[in-house]
Amino acid sequence: MVSITFDDGWIGQATFASPMLAERGWPGTFYLVPDWLGGEKSGEKFLTIEQAKQLIVAGHEIGNHTEHHQTLTRLKPRRMYKEMDLAQVHLSEWLSISRDSILSLASPHGTFDKRVLTNAKKLFESHRSGKTVLNTPDTDPFVLGAFLIENDNKRIRSPEWLGNLLQRAADERSWAVLVFHNIVDGPVRRGTSETLRDFERTLDQIQESGLEVVTVSEGVEGIHAGNTPADCAACSGADGSAQEGGGRHVAQRTRRSRRESLAKVDQRLLELFGKLRGRPNHTAAFTRHLVFEARELGFEFFPFLFGVELCQVHAHADLVTQLRQ
Repeated sequence: MVSITFDDGWIGQATFASPMLAERGWPGTFYLVPDWLGGEKSGEKFLTIEQAKQLIVAGHEIGNHTEHHQTLTRLKPRRMYKEMDLAQVHLSEWLSISRDSILSLASPHGTFDKRVLTNAKKLFESHRSGKTVLNTPDTDPFVLGAFLIENDNKRIRSPEWLGNLLQRAADERSWAVLVFHNIVDGPVRRGTSETLRDFERTLDQIQESGLEVVTVSEGVEGIHAGNTPADCAACSGADGSAQEGGGRHVAQRTRRSRRESLAKVDQRLLELFGKLRGRPNHTAAFTRHLVFEARELGFEFFPFLFGVELCQVHAHADLVTQLRQ
């Protein structure tokens, strides 16, 4: 398998990359930074919200690249979580999609530590790291390997290098994740950008390889396809026995179930907040109802106050920020 992923939300991803993928019937995964949507940097523009919506219409997957693209390992735990979580809020609201459909995080610059992974596991099913390795059934879905395709790195750009990588993925039945930034039709201003011609050549090589092109979420599922916790190396102990609790497969199902429950809270609280907003003491009333709704679904309210777990529950970003303080 191979996944074609894009970071930051540069405009060339909509004007060039998405149509070129569509011609081949391939999906991509686009890791967006909400704070950059509609803006520009060093003379190059980012996607507008409408262009980002069109990526979804075209059948692509949206991933989380944090709210402001800050290096997560340099942030305090609470700020780190907020960078991930606020991006979920804005992407879901602005793109009119469920936050439960945003399943993967790509940490800026690929940097991560245990704290990053701990927070990522509360919100996502996978995390794309900066490790340059192929992914196998032994790969932790929160330490996915990927290969950055850079214009100023002649080795990574060479057809020989890419051909060897794709051949290894085919021979080893592993999964290659490729990372692109902007696609430009003209002079390259940024080292991480790719020319239109080089990008098309890369797609041609992928097509010639015969590898299946999948989104990151599909890759996470596909790399374990047909495996049970007992026969999957990533879910088994050193002696081959299943780990307590059924391993990562059970853990992923548990997280999905938890998100589905939180989605129910989201919907009920959105309706409630619409009725209460503008009334005296609406924050206090909303908080009381939040306690009730959460406990109805089997959650404790206290973690929410400390910004640990239930701060996934959002009816309004500003209000939630107040409640966290």
